[in-house]
Amino acid sequence: MEHDGFHDFYEVLQVSSTASEDTIEKMFRHLAQRYHPDNKETGDVAKFQEVVEAHKALGDREKRAQYDLLYNQSIAHQYSLVQHVTGNDSLDSDIRIQSVILNVLYHKCRENCKKPGFGLYQLRQMLDCPMELLDFHIWYMKERGWVRRTEDGMLAITVQGCDKAIEDRQQQDSVKRITDQSDRVIHL
Repeated sequence: MEHDGFHDFYEVLQVSSTASEDTIEKMFRHLAQRYHPDNKETGDVAKFQEVVEAHKALGDREKRAQYDLLYNQSIAHQYSLVQHVTGNDSLDSDIRIQSVILNVLYHKCRENCKKPGFGLYQLRQMLDCPMELLDFHIWYMKERGWVRRTEDGMLAITVQGCDKAIEDRQQQDSVKRITDQSDRVIHL
């Protein structure tokens, strides 16, 4: 996740923000070995540098505490995106969850179309739904062509997904207009 230049190092290391120091160290070693430029099968210089940068920020207690302040601000921004999309509605139907995901990804892409992605962990946190349920919705939306994976492994909306989000919004507005008009009818 990236917002206003903020990079989610927890996502880079594939750990929770509550991960222990040992867990962070283990994941750093695992990913550094995987992406090390000398690894002929999975080496990737850019990802290796990103993993090293994440470890520098999270591997030291003081730096991690400073980073966590920025991280919490970024999480608050993500939650504001969800609240912008959902208002006070609950997320109790599959259709609603998919709509929220598409709208969040749509707004994220509008915010920065060069870095339009969200991590699955952040989406799961925002939606407060089990990972298995999120996996289903992501699978479905990928099969429909509404979402895709970015080069850095994040989830982003596609053009078809933007069209779907706009179509859904237009339908909601149409239903709202019909409801508003029916409320104005004077019954004798």
